[in-house]
Order: sequence, then C-alpha cells, then structure tokens
Amino acid sequence: MSSADISEWKGEDIVIFQEALLHQVKGQISTKWFYTHMKSSSKSLPRIDVLNMLSQFVEYDNWADFLHRNSNKKKSKRNKITSLFIFLLVPVLIWSIPNFISSKDTFYTISIIDFDTNEPPENPIEFELLKPDESSQKITTDSLGQLVLPVNEALNTLVIQSPYYKKDTLQRKIMNEGGEIFKVKTDDYALMVHYFSKSKVKDWKRRRRMLAKIFHNEAEIIEVYKGTYGIEKYTKQEFINKITMPLTSLKTLEVIDTQRQGGKIIKMRVAQQ
Repeated sequence: MSSADISEWKGEDIVIFQEALLHQVKGQISTKWFYTHMKSSSKSLPRIDVLNMLSQFVEYDNWADFLHRNSNKKKSKRNKITSLFIFLLVPVLIWSIPNFISSKDTFYTISIIDFDTNEPPENPIEFELLKPDESSQKITTDSLGQLVLPVNEALNTLVIQSPYYKKDTLQRKIMNEGGEIFKVKTDDYALMVHYFSKSKVKDWKRRRRMLAKIFHNEAEIIEVYKGTYGIEKYTKQEFINKITMPLTSLKTLEVIDTQRQGGKIIKMRVAQQ
C-alpha cells in the first residue's frame, strides 16, 4: 500500500481494498462510503452490517464478537469503532492485501459507463455471464458500476439484461488482470414508457403521438401483477390510453423486457412499482 495510514488511501489503494473485501467475504463498500467514514471528520457511524463485514474480513464472527474480544468496556462507542479501524483493521490490511494481490486469484474489472453521460449508471445493471460447458450465471454491477471477473482462459460472454439499456454483448478471454471500460446505450423507448407513467399529463395529445410512433401496430403489452400470477394484456391503443389518462390508480410502470420488430416495440412486459 502507499501508506500504512488508512485515511491516506486513495485511488488504486481503495480499489484494491474493495477487491479484497469482495474476494474474502463477498462484501462491498462504495468509494463514497470510504471517504465518508475513513477520510473525513464526520461523526456518522457505519451501519452494523458494514461493521459485521469488516469484522469478518479480519477473521471475527461479527462486530459483537470483535467488541467482546477486543474492546475495553470503559471506552466510548466512538473509540471502539476507531479501535477497529486503527488498532486492528489497518495492520491486518497491510498483511492481507499484498497476499491477496500475490495469490493465484487475480481479477479483471469491467467499468460500465452510460454512453450518453459518460458516468456509471445510477442503478445496478444485470448481465448474464456465459462460459463454455458451464451454466449461465447472473451478475450485477456493484455500487461503482463495475463487474469484477476472475482471470481465466475461458471465453467469457456477457449479455446485458437491463430493460432500460439496449441489448449488447461483450466477449473476452481474460488472460491477465487489469480492466477496461464498456459503454452501454439507453433504450429510449423503455425509458419513455417509464417516464410517461410517472409524470403528470400536460400535453396529452403530443404524448399520445409519441407513444404511437414507438409501438408497432400489432404490439402486445402484458402487465404482470407482482406477488400474484395475474396478468393483463393490452393492445397498442389500449395501453396508450392507460398511461395517458389522468388516473390516480396508475403507479409508475417498471419495464421488464421488450421485443422489437421493424425498429418498433412489438412486445413489452411491464409491472407497477
């Protein structure tokens, strides 16, 4: 590490720490969390689940186990937390992270970036990971918008599954550790349906014209009722009527998936949030 003082870590140091957590305890913390609790004078305390994760990282059962075995009862709660970060966590990190780096398990980081904003997507994106002779696996971007894959000689095929981003596929043989940026493009039609369902109708004629352009004349829209087996089917016109009428019962629609034909939506599944 560049410094034995955890409060001085930045950039690559933080990324290595995040990967070590993911590798050892399958846990994640964001860069924002790190700066809030480790690099500022903020008095806000970490959540108990994060304290449990950090305690497990240094080989305790949980936060309560750490307190029981290491803390002086006369110390304040704040000093107890400081003792974890300074007395125990930093020395163990100094020992464990170089071992993590030099271990046989190395990783390749794919940073997912929105094509239009050049920023990580606001919400996690799900991908389907396909490997030869293996079952498919669902993986999701972390709080930094990243996918972390182990280095191996197999052909990794990543297929984007998000309804709000266009279908795309990334294929890589990951021979060495490192990383890259993969840009994804938004599905403007799906976003439009989501936006129209949650916003008040001001110019309903214009909105209906826009919706008429994005749906195929033979479109079939299926609304799935969460928590039940019920569904409801709509034609193109019925669905346009549904989301342009000022109904108080209409909640924000979540697009589950779409299919296109001739550049227009021929089939869509939605659910009310």
